[in-house]
Amino acid sequence: MAPSDTMKTDVLDQLIALLSETCQRMIERDERLRLERRGELPATEEPPSEALHRLKLGEITAAEYLDIKVEAAMARLQCLLPDDDYLYVKALIRDRIETDPLLMALVQRLISGNGARRPYN
Repeated sequence: MAPSDTMKTDVLDQLIALLSETCQRMIERDERLRLERRGELPATEEPPSEALHRLKLGEITAAEYLDIKVEAAMARLQCLLPDDDYLYVKALIRDRIETDPLLMALVQRLISGNGARRPYN
């Protein structure tokens, strides 16, 4: 039985919140690392994620980075939704990230100040 529109909306809202929280944590981690480099905070042992590291090295674009993060966020739902619904929700999330001003501001803030390849697309 296919999920209802309400269920799809609930799943989408949860994933958007998760992605927003993840972006905010990455921004906070980036700020913490800047403060550590300036000696204003003691160094921590927490390394950046592989995808963030690759983004900062310029090995992947911001769009590729977001694809990786969306895929990781969606991984938990893959076994719960039929393939068509899974792909639909995944596409909705990716589109929402690119069209939501708050989410794009978080993404752009994360990207700014590193050596990631530009343009965003």
